[in-house]
Amino acid sequence: MFDRQFNPTRFTCVRKRKGLTKSQLAWLIGVELRTVSAYEAGTSVPRDDVFERIVSKTGFPADFFSGDDLEEPKADAASFRAMSKMTSRQRDMALSQGAIANHLCKYIEERFNLPKADIPDLSHEPTPEAAAETLRRHWGIGVLPINNMIHLLESKGVRVFSLAIEAREVDAFSNWKAETPMAFLNTYKTSEHSRYDAAHELGHLGMHGESVWGVKEVEKQAHKFAAEVIHAQTAMACFHCGAAHEGQRPRRDAARGVHNRDEGDVRARMATH
Repeated sequence: MFDRQFNPTRFTCVRKRKGLTKSQLAWLIGVELRTVSAYEAGTSVPRDDVFERIVSKTGFPADFFSGDDLEEPKADAASFRAMSKMTSRQRDMALSQGAIANHLCKYIEERFNLPKADIPDLSHEPTPEAAAETLRRHWGIGVLPINNMIHLLESKGVRVFSLAIEAREVDAFSNWKAETPMAFLNTYKTSEHSRYDAAHELGHLGMHGESVWGVKEVEKQAHKFAAEVIHAQTAMACFHCGAAHEGQRPRRDAARGVHNRDEGDVRARMATH
């Protein structure tokens, strides 16, 4: 017999994660639309046979539907890019994965000592380039290009999770969960694209906090920050000038390129280095 402990927030999370409307899920499990609405409202629980179909059709284990409520990131507190191109279904799929990630993160943090967040407040820096330089100085990483951005972020306390959404419109998003920075990257992108997206979200976390996302100027700032923090072009230019003045040969990294993935002039400029 099915344990009647049934958490409606988890049921809703599963529906969104599968990219289903209430009507679609109702058809899939053989019930009326109003029945699914009642499940999500917490005014009714599935019969044993219906619950078995829910587990079978969604692919989620039975135990997932019981337990504590899942905290889903708020849409207006997440740094979604290209909001105008994203469907509500894609947004809900991403946020539901954020809810599952929050739960997993809590589970891991209760059992392991993870790095504390070490992202300085960059909101008062005059330009994105200055913000990137301040961050590099704060982290003591010099001026050479960053080859593994994701590992670097994890070492500085950012919880990085994957987004298994096959949609170009959903590049990545990030948000602060209390004092913990969270970043979600689309696994259907190339590794170069993911590195750039990770740097882009770092820019949001440091410069914008929980300000309004999706604004064109805010996204432009994050693009400039990503280009600068990966390659430190401003700092490297100063380094070259200083080295030339002292008659020294500056060090160069043979693997400085980032594949141009259609992010406009910023990525095109990055690809020339």
